[in-house]
This record gives sequence, structure tokens and C-alpha cells, in this order.
Amino acid sequence: ENIKYIQTEITINTRDTIQLKQDIFKEIDRLPFRFKSVIKAQFLVESSHFTSALVVENKNLFGIRLPKNRTTLAIGENLNHAVYKTYEDSVMDRLLYDALYMKDLSEEQYYSYLDRVYARAGNNYSKMLKSVILSNSL
Repeated sequence: ENIKYIQTEITINTRDTIQLKQDIFKEIDRLPFRFKSVIKAQFLVESSHFTSALVVENKNLFGIRLPKNRTTLAIGENLNHAVYKTYEDSVMDRLLYDALYMKDLSEEQYYSYLDRVYARAGNNYSKMLKSVILSNSL
């Protein structure tokens, strides 16, 4: 009986995660991101499919640090990263970041920027994003 209860809880949590992923994808599609597949891949990578502490504790879907010199929707800082009131605020803040720093870049320049500035993984970051895009049909 206890095992059955645990399995039910896992199923509910998995279902919730799948729905949340779909909701985040819809929000990304709704907003004027230029390279939506890249943003979706970043979301999957940075959130570790909703398992990262940044997602659980900070509602931070993109690994964004608390900005010092730009408008942000972050409400604080935890784990050296921005904290958001909602997941939607995290997506909107990523859009603000794009609008400020990346609005005029071609797709290859966009990837190059992410390699240089956004991630610490260097050129491997864009390769990882491209792989996630292919494997998830984004």
C-alpha cells in the first residue's frame, strides 16, 4: 500500500513537471524572442529539467545572476543567482536580457555571445544547446 502511494505521488509530480514545461514553452512562443528554440534549449539545460536548486528555490529557469546594471524582474538573490516571484517573471527577465544585449545579433552571433558571456562552458555551451534542440525537436 505504501509503495502504491509513492508511485502515485511520483506520477503526479511527473505530470506537473510535464505541464509546467509545456506552459513555459507556450510562454516562450508567445513572447518576441528571436531564437525561440535556443531559449527553450537554455531553459531545459539551465533548469536541469526542473531539478536544479535555482528552479526549486529561486524560480530561476535560465541561471540568471542578479543584474546590477539593468532593469530586472528579480526580487532578490539566493545561491548567487536571481530570485523570481514566478516562473513567468523568469522568462520575462530573460526577454529583457535579450532585448538589451542580443537584439541585433544573427543566430551565429547569438550563439557566440552565449559562449563568451552567458555561460562558463565556453564553446561547448552552444554545442550543447544545438544538441538539445536536435534531440528535443525544438
